[in-house]
Amino acid sequence: MAVIGDQIIISGDAHFAEPPDLFQTRLPLRLRERAPHAVRTPEGEFWISGHLRNPVGGSVGGYQARDFQTAIKAGYEGAPKSVWDPAARLEEQDRDTVAAEVLYSSWGLFLFGMEDDDLRAECFTAFNDWAAEYCSDYPNRLKGVGLCDVTDPATAVRHLEQIERLGLNGALIASSPVDERPYYLADYDRVWSAAAELGLPLTMHILTGAKGKGMLKYSATLPDGRPSPESRVHYVTRIVVDLQASLAYMIASGVFDRHPNLKIVLAETDVGWWPHFIYRMDHFSGPQGMQERPTRDYFKKNIYATVQFESETLRLAKEEVGADRFMWASDYPHMDCAYPEDRDLVRAILASGFSDEDAAFIARDTAAALYGIDVSAL
Repeated sequence: MAVIGDQIIISGDAHFAEPPDLFQTRLPLRLRERAPHAVRTPEGEFWISGHLRNPVGGSVGGYQARDFQTAIKAGYEGAPKSVWDPAARLEEQDRDTVAAEVLYSSWGLFLFGMEDDDLRAECFTAFNDWAAEYCSDYPNRLKGVGLCDVTDPATAVRHLEQIERLGLNGALIASSPVDERPYYLADYDRVWSAAAELGLPLTMHILTGAKGKGMLKYSATLPDGRPSPESRVHYVTRIVVDLQASLAYMIASGVFDRHPNLKIVLAETDVGWWPHFIYRMDHFSGPQGMQERPTRDYFKKNIYATVQFESETLRLAKEEVGADRFMWASDYPHMDCAYPEDRDLVRAILASGFSDEDAAFIARDTAAALYGIDVSAL
């Protein structure tokens, strides 16, 4: 059994939450009438932007409201103060014995689905400014990931330069771009080059498909009264399959051969599929001579992932590519987080089949190395 004990643990994927008036106050004046905003309804509080309508409480309901419907009703009122107050965030970390966190947007995940390119790009710029302010007082414990709009490569490069200038530590890109612009196109090379040169890991997180691709769907009940399986089936299939396609395009088209220092993080996608994906890519690519190297090599050099609950499947993936590819993640404050018992969760995940060295990578060292966290100062 791996020894966790009192060792420092770091979450490779947690979330802060944009204040409800963020875009109405920070967007250029010409866009504020169309700004994404929060609306209170009898059913609960929702983020609204054009055709997008997503429950606030589903993302920021916090550990107090494990029941999804209760969180939907509560909205921002049910959210822990720490999601927009960094000082409160450190208090939460201390209670949970999590020493540092890599922080992703909550509302911004859905904004990848916006159809208005200009509005989306400006929302990402506004979010990045706010996120940098949130993390600025505690830069070693709060590692913010900015938003990067790859719909237009020139815009993407501007966002990457802004993210690096602000001191944020990575960039979130669409897990699946629009169908007519897959990630093998040469236009993206300037994006991959900029990210590698700036030292910014790029993350593909579930629910970030461009213009609504890959978003969870919620439906009414079935005729016999049972809950519709639509959201569950969508969660198991589309939101991961689209991301896998993006990754396969990047590997098969030589993105990592042309940009060997590019780093990609896969967030909330689980990792049990890695060995099978590697096998399938090599089974086809080998005889066809379509890759310069075995698929495993790209995973071992360029690709990382967060893991939340997996144990046995994590062990299999670790045996395929090594433990230093994986980062445990709390997903705080989303509805499935284990706060304030995350240390017990990490201990349970690593209870069998992991050495102390493996455990150190997964619980701490991979995230520290990737995001520049000074463990000695925690």
